[in-house]
Amino acid sequence: PEVAGTAFSVEVSTGYPAIHIAASYGLGEAVVSGQVTSDEWLIDPASLITIKRVRGAKKEMCVTTEGESGTVWVDVPASKRELFCIEDAKIKEVAEIIAIIQRVYNSLFGYEHIDTEFGIDANSREVRMLQSRPVVELDTNTVETVDPKGVNFADEIVQGTYSLLGAVSGRCNVIKDFEALVRGEIKIDPNDILVTAKTSNYWNQYLTNLKGIITLDGSPTAHPMLIGRERNLPVICGVPRLIELLQPLHGLTITMDGLSKWVYKGEKALRSATREEFQLQFEVQEPVKPRADDGIKD
Repeated sequence: PEVAGTAFSVEVSTGYPAIHIAASYGLGEAVVSGQVTSDEWLIDPASLITIKRVRGAKKEMCVTTEGESGTVWVDVPASKRELFCIEDAKIKEVAEIIAIIQRVYNSLFGYEHIDTEFGIDANSREVRMLQSRPVVELDTNTVETVDPKGVNFADEIVQGTYSLLGAVSGRCNVIKDFEALVRGEIKIDPNDILVTAKTSNYWNQYLTNLKGIITLDGSPTAHPMLIGRERNLPVICGVPRLIELLQPLHGLTITMDGLSKWVYKGEKALRSATREEFQLQFEVQEPVKPRADDGIKD
């Protein structure tokens, strides 16, 4: 494939009723592994209008090795990083296919929502659906968020691209060397919010008791998002300059908010999110040209 990714019939972190697409260049491994911060779209399933789109960094891509079996990771050219990996017309086509699949699976099996993987053929540009499965039921009735009354502009550190809902305060634990964690030279405590570039299955045994996870790279199906769903943790992925900005706060208290995707200095007061705050995350807008900033929401 020229481009591959995942597509859900619902926004996976909030349960908002929109088609949620995440994609990047090359094989889908880049998206499902969380190796890159992918592009993201939310599409209204009835009108196929773009509700929101976010351009990810897409620094690398996984491609097949020339002339032999296997795959290799290569850098994505800077000119391609600055573009969305799928044009508006093709995204509309993907969304239309997802809406059809969702209706069929609902009729045949009673699935309310589906989770699919797709690729776009490098030669024909045909959208090829690779698999489909049900999405676990989502519940957003009691979601905590940071109370804006207690936040100053100076407290805002950085905003991420993808998240799981929930807000929590804890000790900022910046881990740059996974091998140091394996050797026992550093550890993750129950009060910690883990801050790192990315996680993988190798991290599982170290992520059993902590407050939240924030990563530099990632996508809606990245490893920290899977761990967060499994263990009911707030997660923020795809955070530009994360290590640079959070390293000075290592050992200090920070607050992470999955609804707004913001990371704050210090401990912030929390409250239950309102329906209006959920709606504000998904205000309908016309697609616009992507900005030059890395990983920014349009």
